[in-house]
Amino acid sequence: MIKTRYSVKASIVFCLLVIIFSACNKYEISEKQAEVFLKFFGSYQEDVGADVQIDDDGGYVVVGTWTTTDYARQICLIKTDKYGNEVEWSPRFFGDTLDDYGYGLRILEDGYVLVGTSTDENDEKNIILVRTDKEGNAKTGFPKIFDLPGNEEGFDVDVSLNGGFAIVGYADNLPLGAGGKDLYFLETDAAGDSINARSVPYEGDEQYTCIVTISDGYMLLGQLKSLTGNQTYNIILCKANNVGRVISPIEFGTSMNDEGECLIMNPDGSGVLCGTSTSADGTQSAIFLASFSTDLTINTIQVEEPVSGSFTAKSVVVTPEGNYVLVGSEIQTDENIYLLGLDANGARMFYTTFGRTGSQTGSSVRITPDGGFIILGNNAFEGNSMITLIKTGPEGSMD
Repeated sequence: MIKTRYSVKASIVFCLLVIIFSACNKYEISEKQAEVFLKFFGSYQEDVGADVQIDDDGGYVVVGTWTTTDYARQICLIKTDKYGNEVEWSPRFFGDTLDDYGYGLRILEDGYVLVGTSTDENDEKNIILVRTDKEGNAKTGFPKIFDLPGNEEGFDVDVSLNGGFAIVGYADNLPLGAGGKDLYFLETDAAGDSINARSVPYEGDEQYTCIVTISDGYMLLGQLKSLTGNQTYNIILCKANNVGRVISPIEFGTSMNDEGECLIMNPDGSGVLCGTSTSADGTQSAIFLASFSTDLTINTIQVEEPVSGSFTAKSVVVTPEGNYVLVGSEIQTDENIYLLGLDANGARMFYTTFGRTGSQTGSSVRITPDGGFIILGNNAFEGNSMITLIKTGPEGSMD
């Protein structure tokens, strides 16, 4: 049965006041508040959440960017309990006195690993890698900054096959590059020291956005300028070997500009990805969703979008029943975070939006052990933004 809920679109400002008062005493929190909540984090300046993961203790871990009073922007690591309340040591900040941005996160047995971008004194961008213990303290020798000629950014990270870390993003101005941004893979050892780097140059600007380590290599997702000469950007899905060399690149997309945003792998080597298709003039956008087989045959799923307007898709999860749940932004007069449930054929099962005044954008979603969802997003109003963490019940219920 199709369900559409707009009742949760209460004023973010009002919700913030309610949450501030209701969360003052952690000892008065009921189990019900672990099932649904809405929390805000940040400096009330310009703060952005990029990724959320569920920790081993049932709490949540967030990576993003936080504008501090002492510096400019810094990478932030936020840790909460299952109620969405920050633990005693949270947040932690990483970076220099210039702008740093946090994008990717993985949970390790003994801590966390983060990847992002650090800006140097020449206003050039460099990849930054941070490894921490379970209390968010940077381990000895970290952060690591990888400074190549020109600009490079890291957007995602995973544990590599050698027990170190594999980072993906882009690098420009490489000696063998084609000009512009090139697809870039960087492998480190467990201490964060570079041991291998590979770029794939195409004409135009390309970048990897996601990496998943598999048994015999890596699956990589990104976008590149179409090789057919139609001047649009397409999604690229690559299988790489154990040292990151691309062996099976697949280019696909629509007649619009397509961006790959999220990659999910199944145990058998098949998977699911999502992204956004945007018109050439940038005025219209739509959800792109596809599954792929073990031989990388792409099956584009026709998504039943819930209302007219534009949509971005930033994150997808697959439920135990084989259905899809996506998070992104619904763009009407304002932007709202959405949670969209689809069956295996792309038919809408449920739809919930969050937000009203200003701009609310969705970044990441995970399935929680109780069958609900944890959503990371951002709430912006009049030039300021805060990181938003939303816990829902099944089908996006806030009841």
